[in-house]
Amino acid sequence: MRKTTLAALALAVSPMAAFACPVPGSGVTALSISEADLGEDPYRVEVIAGGDQDLSQCGYAGGHVIENPDFSITMSGISGPIQVSVDSPGCDTVLLAHAPDGSWYYDDDSSGDLMPWMEVVASDGQFDFWIGTYSAGEFCEAHLVLY
Repeated sequence: MRKTTLAALALAVSPMAAFACPVPGSGVTALSISEADLGEDPYRVEVIAGGDQDLSQCGYAGGHVIENPDFSITMSGISGPIQVSVDSPGCDTVLLAHAPDGSWYYDDDSSGDLMPWMEVVASDGQFDFWIGTYSAGEFCEAHLVLY
C-alpha cells in the first residue's frame, strides 16, 4: 500500500501531471458570424497571441497558447470551406482550431512570413480558435482573419 501511495504522490507532483492541453469550450471572446459576414472583405478580429500551454506536449509541432480558446465563433449558414489565417507583423504565430464535428486543425507557417493559414470545413456550430506564438513567453498583437 505504501509503494502505491508513494507512486501516486510522485505522479501527482511531476511536471507532466500539472500540464494541460487546450480545452474546447467557452472562448475568451464569443462571436457569431454568417456567410454574409464573410463577404468580399475578410472578417478580422484583434487578439493578443501567446500563452503558457506548450502545444508540443499535446502532439503538435510547437507553439504556445492559452488553455481556453481565444475565440469561440458560432457559424451559421456558411457553405463550403473557409480560410483562416493570423496576421501579426510582430511575431511568429501559430493557429489551432476545433471544429463543431470534433476535428482539430493546426498550422504554423503555411501563409509564409511566419504566419499560419488553414482551410477548415465550414459547418453550423461553434468553432474554437487559439492564436499562439511559437516561442515560449512571447506575446504580440495579432488578428484572426476569416474569409
